[in-house]
Amino acid sequence: MSNADFTTTVSGIPCGVVIDSYTLGRPWRQHTFSGAGPGDCDPPEEAEVTWHLVDRKGYYAEWLERKLTNADVTRIYEECLHEQP
Repeated sequence: MSNADFTTTVSGIPCGVVIDSYTLGRPWRQHTFSGAGPGDCDPPEEAEVTWHLVDRKGYYAEWLERKLTNADVTRIYEECLHEQP
């Protein structure tokens, strides 16, 4: 799994996760220019992560992605956020 950013498991099968893209989330922001009011703000934005799974040899593992549950996707998303600076 030399090209994987980190390792995890799916259905008990060890695999790697390759992070394809990562966009940092932004907190809510109130603008402070003269005359700014409650409507002059930017809502919070969640971080965006795209990733794919690779097998132990480093090959794209589409067959393993078909085994993903919603809980797996949430867990891997959180692991991706943890791996980012």
